[in-house]
Amino acid sequence: MNGNNDDQHPEDFFSFSYWLKFNGLYFTEEIDELVDPDHLTEYVEEYSGGSPVNPDEGYRQTDLSDWLAQATELSGSLSNLADDLYTYEYVEEKWPEREVYNKDAVKETRYGASHKEMNIFWAYDDIMIIRAQKTVLNEVKGDLLDGLSDNLLLDQVNFDFDFLLWLLYQWRQNNRLRANLRLHAVSDCKTVGRTNRDREVEIGGETDITRSVPFISAILEGNKIDEIEGEFIIDGTHIVAKIESEGVIHVKSSREDMLELNELKQMGRSVQFLIEMMRLYEEWVKLDPEDRYPPKAFFETLLSICDDEGYVAKREPQELYDDYEAKRAGEVEGPMSNSRLNKFD
Repeated sequence: MNGNNDDQHPEDFFSFSYWLKFNGLYFTEEIDELVDPDHLTEYVEEYSGGSPVNPDEGYRQTDLSDWLAQATELSGSLSNLADDLYTYEYVEEKWPEREVYNKDAVKETRYGASHKEMNIFWAYDDIMIIRAQKTVLNEVKGDLLDGLSDNLLLDQVNFDFDFLLWLLYQWRQNNRLRANLRLHAVSDCKTVGRTNRDREVEIGGETDITRSVPFISAILEGNKIDEIEGEFIIDGTHIVAKIESEGVIHVKSSREDMLELNELKQMGRSVQFLIEMMRLYEEWVKLDPEDRYPPKAFFETLLSICDDEGYVAKREPQELYDDYEAKRAGEVEGPMSNSRLNKFD
C-alpha cells in the first residue's frame, strides 16, 4: 500500500497493488497479559527502511486505520471501524538493478523498487486478517505466527463446507445474515466430491443457483460447496465477493458499488466486510445444531426442482436427509471443535 502524507488527504494518494484477496484469516486471543496493539511489531522483526546497498525487511505499523477515519462520505459503521482497527505491513525490500546510459552517454547503475509486501489488519483483539500474494504469505507466515505465539493464540479460519451451504439456505429463505449484512444474490458456486474420485461441479453466471440442476444434483449426491460467489449488501453498499472454504475471501473491486469508490474506501469496505463475515462465522459455529444446518425441507425443495427437470438422483436422497438430521441432532462433532480459543469451548 502506498501513501504520502505531505498535506494531502489520504483519499488523494492511497493506493494498493493486486487484488483485494484476503488469504489469512485468524481468530485471536491474548495469552495471560494484554497485548498493546501499538507495540505488536516488537514481537517480530521490525522494519525501518533500507536502501539498495543495505536492504531491510520486517514489520511496521501503518496509518491506514487513521486514514479510514478521515475518509469522507462513509457510513458511521465504517468510519467507526477505525476505532478498534490496527494496521501493519510486512516489507521485504528488493532493489533490482539495471545498467543505463545517462544523457552524457556514460553507463551507470540504477535501482528500481520491487518490494514484497503483506498487509495485516487486527480488529482488536479477536480478529486478524492478512492480505498478501500467496507466495509471500507462504514465505513469511510461519515466522509471523512464531513471533506472536508467546502473546497471542491464533486459530486459522477455514470455512466449514456447511457454513457455505447455510449461506445459500439463508439466501433462499431471504433472511438477513447480520443486522447490517445480507446476501442479495448468488451467481457462482463450486462443489467438490466426497472422495477424490467424485466429480467437481462449477456453476457460474446463474441468476438463481438453486435452480441449476447440475449444481443441485451435485449437492443431492453429497458434494460439498467449496466456493460461493455472491452479491452482498453491507450498510447499503453492494459488494461482490467470492468465499472459499480454505479461508480465502476475494472482494471484487470492479463490481457493483465498489467500482464507484476510490481505493481507500474500497479497502475500508473490504476490511469491514471481512470482519463482518468472520463475526458471522463465529456466530454460526455457536448456533444450536438444529439452526446450524438446513432442515430436510430445504433438500426436498431442491429434489423437487430436479424432478421437474427429469433428473433422477444417483444417490438415495434419504442418505442425505439422514446425514443432516444427525448433524441437526448434535450427533456429529461440530466446526471449530479443535479450537484452542476459550470462546469455542
